[in-house]
Amino acid sequence: MKPKQKLFKHVYMYGAFLFFIFTLFFIAINFFQNYLHFSVTSQKMKEDYFANQQRSLSWEVKHFVDLIQTRQRQHQKELEVLLKEEVAKAHALATNLYATYRHTTTPQELQRLIIEALRPIRYMEGSGYFFITRNDGVKILFPDGPEYEGKNLLHVSTPSKLSYVQEFLALTLQQEEGFYTYAWSKPGEPKDRLFEKTAFFKRFEPYGWTISTGLYHDDMRAKLQEKILEDIGLLQFDPEGENYLFIGQWDGISLTAPAKGKNMYNTQDVNGKFLVQELIQTAKQGGGFVDYVMPDLEEKRTLNKRSYVQAIPEWEWYVGAGVYTDDIHERVALEYQKLNHSFFISLASSLALFGLAAFIMSVFYRRFNRQLKADFDAFFSFFDSLAHHNYPINKTHLRFYEFDALATSANAMLMQKLSLEKQLAHLAHHDALTALPNRALLSDRIAQGIATCKRENQLLALCFIDLDNFKKINDSFGHSYGDAALLQVVERTRHTLRETDTLARLGGDEFVLVLDNITHKDQVTRILEKIQKTFETPFLIHKQPFFLTASIGVSFYPSDGEEGETLLKNADLAMYKAKDAGKNSFRFYDRTLSNASMEMLTIENELKSAIANNEFEVYYQPQIDLQTNQCVGLEALIRWNHPEQGLLGPNRFIPYAEESRMILPIGTFVLKQACLDLVCLHETLGFKGKVSVNISGIQLENDDFTATLEEILHQTRIPPSSLELEITESIFMKDAVRWIGILEKIRSLGVKIAIDDFGTGYSSLSYLRRLPVDKLKIDISFVRDLPHHEDAKAIAKAIIVLAKSMHMTTLAEGIETQEQAAFLTQEGCDEGQGFYYEKGIDLSSLQAWINTQNTRLNPYM
Repeated sequence: MKPKQKLFKHVYMYGAFLFFIFTLFFIAINFFQNYLHFSVTSQKMKEDYFANQQRSLSWEVKHFVDLIQTRQRQHQKELEVLLKEEVAKAHALATNLYATYRHTTTPQELQRLIIEALRPIRYMEGSGYFFITRNDGVKILFPDGPEYEGKNLLHVSTPSKLSYVQEFLALTLQQEEGFYTYAWSKPGEPKDRLFEKTAFFKRFEPYGWTISTGLYHDDMRAKLQEKILEDIGLLQFDPEGENYLFIGQWDGISLTAPAKGKNMYNTQDVNGKFLVQELIQTAKQGGGFVDYVMPDLEEKRTLNKRSYVQAIPEWEWYVGAGVYTDDIHERVALEYQKLNHSFFISLASSLALFGLAAFIMSVFYRRFNRQLKADFDAFFSFFDSLAHHNYPINKTHLRFYEFDALATSANAMLMQKLSLEKQLAHLAHHDALTALPNRALLSDRIAQGIATCKRENQLLALCFIDLDNFKKINDSFGHSYGDAALLQVVERTRHTLRETDTLARLGGDEFVLVLDNITHKDQVTRILEKIQKTFETPFLIHKQPFFLTASIGVSFYPSDGEEGETLLKNADLAMYKAKDAGKNSFRFYDRTLSNASMEMLTIENELKSAIANNEFEVYYQPQIDLQTNQCVGLEALIRWNHPEQGLLGPNRFIPYAEESRMILPIGTFVLKQACLDLVCLHETLGFKGKVSVNISGIQLENDDFTATLEEILHQTRIPPSSLELEITESIFMKDAVRWIGILEKIRSLGVKIAIDDFGTGYSSLSYLRRLPVDKLKIDISFVRDLPHHEDAKAIAKAIIVLAKSMHMTTLAEGIETQEQAAFLTQEGCDEGQGFYYEKGIDLSSLQAWINTQNTRLNPYM
C-alpha cells in the first residue's frame, strides 16, 4: 500500500512549475484567441446593431398601437361615465320637477313641463341630447327626430330598428338602468343607413318612462383619432436621428408629416416600388419590415430606409416607423474602428498585466501557501471537533479575512446546531402552540403518576377536556382566532391547578389533565368546577368576545384502569357522555359506557356484514282511502333478516345506522327496491297506487341524494308522481330555511313529499306554509287515544283542518279499531293505515292481499 501524500506539499512543489508552463502557453495563444474574439465580436456587433434597430422600430410601433388601444378603452369608459352622469342629471331634473309640481299641476301639464325642460339640454359640444320612451314603445321626446314623437316605435318599418325597439323595451322592463348598443340612423345621412350607437337608460317610474341618451360610435372614434393625431409628442421617438412614427389610412391618405393630408397610395420610390401600397399590404398581413428609398418629401433625405408597419384594423390605419440604413452603416463603421483600436490596447495591456502578475505571484506564492495551509489546518481541526466534541474554531491564529468570516459563520452554525438540538428535544415532547406536554410526554407523566399513586396508595384522575363548538370559531373567524382562544384557555386553566398537576394537549381542542395524589373524588370535582367557572367570563380575542364551554370526562386509577391507554380511553367515553348530557359539564366514567360502546361497535360491524350479504328486506303496509275503503298506496318498511336473531324491526338498528352513516347505502337500497316492487305491482296486478319511503335527514344532507334519486327514477322507470318520500317533522326544527331549498329540488323531479309523525315536533306554521309538502301524517300517539280522549280528538281535528286549508292530504297512522276509522272518516281525514287494515307484509303476501281486495272491495286500480 502506497503511503498517503500531503496536498500542500504538492501544491508548494509543483504549483510554480505549472504556473510558468501555463504562462508560456498563454502568451502563445493569447494573441490568436483575442484576434478570433475580435472578429466574432465585430461581426456580432454589426448583426446586433441592425437587430437592435429593428427591435427598436417594432417596439415603438407596437407600443404606439398598444397606447391607442389603451386610450380606446379609457375613452370608452369615460364616455360611459359621461352618459351615465348626464342621464342621472336629466333624471334628477325630472324627479325634482315631479316632486315640486305633482300636487299643483295636472299630470299632462307636468309631463309636458318635464319634456320641454329636457328638450333643449345638450352636452358633448352639442352632439348629445336626451330622448324619452314610454313603456309601450311610444316616443315622448326625440329632439333629433321630432317626427317620431308621439309615435309607437314598435310600428317602424325598418326591421333592424324594430328589433332594437323590442330589445330596448324588454331590457327596460328587466333593469332599472343600464347600457345598451344598437344601430340607428344619423342626422344628415340617409334614413336607411344605420350607425352603431351606445346609450344609457334609467327608468322614470312615476310615468312609466325611460330617459336615455347616447352617442354614435363613429363620432366617438373620430374625436379620439383627432386627439391622438394632435399629440405630436407621441409620434417622435428619435428627433436627432430624424426617426418618427407615421400614420396613414388604407386608402393611401397620410395622416401625419411629412405628407400630412396627401394621398400617397400611388407614390413610387426611385426603383419604381409602390412603397405605400406595400406598407399597407404588410400591415394588413400582421405587420413587418419594408425596405425602400425615401421619396422627396419636405426636404427629407432620399436615402435607403427600412420601416416597420402594423395595422389597426378597426380604424383602417397603418402605423409605422423607419430608420435610414445608410446611417446605420456609418454608425457600424465608426463602432468597428473603436473596437479595433480598443482590441490592440487591450491585448497589449493584458500581456503586460499578466507578466506583472506572474512576477508578483512568484514572489508571494511561498508565503501565501504557508498561511493558507495554517488556516486550512484550523478548519480540519474544527470539523473533527464538530463530529466528536462540538468545540468552536479558535480565530486568534487565522491569517485570512475570508477564513475569519467563515470561522465566524461556522461557530454561529455550531451554536445554532446546539440550540436546534435543544429545541428539537423540547418539541419532541411539547405542543408547538401552547408549549404544553404532547401525547408522548403525557404518556410518560401518566406512567410516573400511576407509579407514585401505586406506591403511596392514592388515586390518580385522568380528565379528558374537549371544548364545545370550538370548530365554529375556526370556521367563522379563522385559525388565528382559534389559536388565540386556545392560548387563553390554557392560561386560565393553569391558574386553577396545583404545581404537581399536568395539563397536556392532544391536538385541536382536546386537552388531558393528570391529577395525582388524589385521596377522594370530591377533590377532582372541586378542581373541575373551578376550571368551568373560569369559562363563565367571555374570552376577548382581537377585541371580539367569545363564550366557550368545556365537556370533561374523568377516569380514575385504579378503579377505571391500571395503565394509561385504558384510562385515556375511558375518560374519552365519559367526555362523550358529558357531551350527550348537553355539554358544559363533566362526567365520571362507569362501566356501562364501555358496554354501550362495545354494543354499538358490534352492531356497526354486523350492519356492514348485512349490507355486504344483502340481509335487508322491504315489507309494505297498505294505505287506505277512508272514504272509499280502497287501497291507494303502500308504505315501505325495512326489516333486517338477522342470521342469528331473526327478523328485526327498524327500531333495533336504524339509530346505529344513522350514527355510523351506514343509513346511506341502506336507504338507497330501500328506495330502489320499493320503486322496483311498485313497478312490478303496476305491471302484474294493474295496481295504480303509490309507494311511500321513509328518508333519513342524513340522506337528505348528503350532496349526492338528489342525483341518486334521479338515477333510481331513471333505472326503475317508475312515474315520479307514484313515489312519495316521508320525512320526519323533527328534521325541520333545526334549519327550516335550508330544508326548504332541498325539498324544492326533490319536488321539481315530480316526487311527492309527506311529513311523518306530524304534531310531535312543534313545527313553525310559517315555515310549514313555505315547505313544498303534499301530505301530513297524523302521528300514532294521537290516533291511539281516539275517539275517547278530547285532547287527542282536538289535535286530530286541528291537523285535518290545517291540511285542508293548505291543500294537503292527511293520513292517520296506527288505526287499530273500527271506531278510530269511523271518527277519522267523519272528520274528513283522507287516508289511513294500521293493523285494522293490514300489518307490514312482504311482497308475495302483499300481492295475495291486493288480489283479495280486488275481489272483496273492488279497490282503486
